Amino acid sequence: MQTAGMPTPTYCAVSKPGPVRLEWRRYTHSVLPGGAARCSIQTMVNALEVMHVDEPPAIDANWHKTPWTGIRPQVLSNHMGPKPDHFPDTSFKIAWCEDLVFVIFRVIDRYVRAVASGYQGEVWKDSCVEFFFTPSPDVATGYFNIEMNCGGTTLFMFQNPAFFGTLEFE
Repeated sequence: MQTAGMPTPTYCAVSKPGPVRLEWRRYTHSVLPGGAARCSIQTMVNALEVMHVDEPPAIDANWHKTPWTGIRPQVLSNHMGPKPDHFPDTSFKIAWCEDLVFVIFRVIDRYVRAVASGYQGEVWKDSCVEFFFTPSPDVATGYFNIEMNCGGTTLFMFQNPAFFGTLEFE
């Protein structure tokens, strides 16, 4: 599943272990006369507490294993532009430990494709999930995009300008 356009969380400074509150922001990119671009930002009501874990979880895709069992799943409902005809049931859990962030996805889909296999392969053409983030409070400078297809091929990119499209929330 492609989740292009997932909102980028705000920057969070963490001084002690505990939940971190992420507020989703909505970005709209418009092209002005002469080819100039404008990016407008609106803070959304949606927020998510990201739980702190004492130790990094094993990277084994086990949704039903510690620490994931203690973290409430979030349902993914954001999409770029009009809602696609095919939008698989997708959930995720997110946690942090020291200066690391961990995300696990669970996708229920009967149409699965995994063709990309090379380094920085075209995973967006496959059944994939994406995670967008920025380590800076100035999101207009761009964001990082990590995509992984269902076969485990990963794409890691820096996107600049910060957004190129519109995002619709339900």
